[in-house]
Amino acid sequence: MSRYLHKCHNVSVLLYHVVCPAKYRRVVFDEDVDAVLKEVCLEIALRYEIFFLEIGTDGDHVHFLVQSVPSYGPAKIVRTIKSLIAREVFARCPQVKKKLWGGQFWSDGYFIASVGQHANVDTIGAYVRGQGTPGNYKKLHVQQLTLFEALPDAASWQPPPHKKLHSTFKYLAACRGDSLFGRREQQGPLHLVSAWASEQGLSLGQECVPAKSNEITAIPLLLDRLHLKNTLFTLDAMGCQTKIAQQILDRGADYLLVLKANHRLDYTTVQAHFLGESAPYPSPHRLVCDAFDEGHGRLVRRRVFSSQDPALLAALSAWPSLRTVLAVESIRRVSGQAKVETQMRYFLCSGGDDPILLAQAIRRHWTIENNLHWVLRCPLGGWFFGKMTVA
Repeated sequence: MSRYLHKCHNVSVLLYHVVCPAKYRRVVFDEDVDAVLKEVCLEIALRYEIFFLEIGTDGDHVHFLVQSVPSYGPAKIVRTIKSLIAREVFARCPQVKKKLWGGQFWSDGYFIASVGQHANVDTIGAYVRGQGTPGNYKKLHVQQLTLFEALPDAASWQPPPHKKLHSTFKYLAACRGDSLFGRREQQGPLHLVSAWASEQGLSLGQECVPAKSNEITAIPLLLDRLHLKNTLFTLDAMGCQTKIAQQILDRGADYLLVLKANHRLDYTTVQAHFLGESAPYPSPHRLVCDAFDEGHGRLVRRRVFSSQDPALLAALSAWPSLRTVLAVESIRRVSGQAKVETQMRYFLCSGGDDPILLAQAIRRHWTIENNLHWVLRCPLGGWFFGKMTVA
């Protein structure tokens, strides 16, 4: 139970809800790690003015409900908790290092929100307006609690009620190409198309792109060697082809493809459907997900829109078994800069899953870049491919 904390010059009751995900969103919290986590948190409460009201783990992330004093800012609280827990978990649970090979326990990003004990923002606002002589209150400043005020209906949108999501697919796999340098100059870079199990963190296979060709010819060869039953297979714009989509379906999987302007007619059809008269912003009536992400020196808001409109699907009949069309709006601002950048991306999916699950799959697609391609380019690039230059 929270209480008032009395210091020399202040009395406070500051509560925070903190969510910290493990690195790579690995499922690392078991009974041993949970025991260490609880013990370290109790030690932190004795050494620092950070008090834990509740702690809960959920496989790949931890929830903390903490209370602290004004001299401890939110960033300092999170930094203290993450650094001490990571050090002790690695020391006492060495098996965790096998899952987190990069030497970091926590992901760089985290979520933190203030928690009101006595009232919400509306109650406090009414209290402030009620001070002094009636009629003499002057409203000097008011700010809506949204990041980007330019978005229409952002303040009035409410997230859908929480529900347990059920997926029709068991596995999530991504496919993407990348160039590896280090061969003789006359040979050029080695271009590979890789398949990646996004949840398990495993490379499923690779196919070399022939010289004077592109990924479109290599992807079908890679698909023929993969067992994809009950899998949602994600591809970027290069793999967005109707023949590749049909091949994925023939392998017992569903596809999730990025639709770019190289498919001009389909792209303009989808763009007009989502934007319509509300351009340059999508209609809020199709909004299914609104999330914020802060990390790496930038603040990003992602809004996901979904449609299963029969007229739209009929206009896109060239895509086999198409069931869902999604639009993802990314609103990005670099820390310390006033400029806000907006980007719209469109996706085609043959699966009929909850759009929130499909939005998560879109985000998970990029683990192939962070966890596979980066390893091939950087750690191996200085050793293995360096040897190839003298072969």
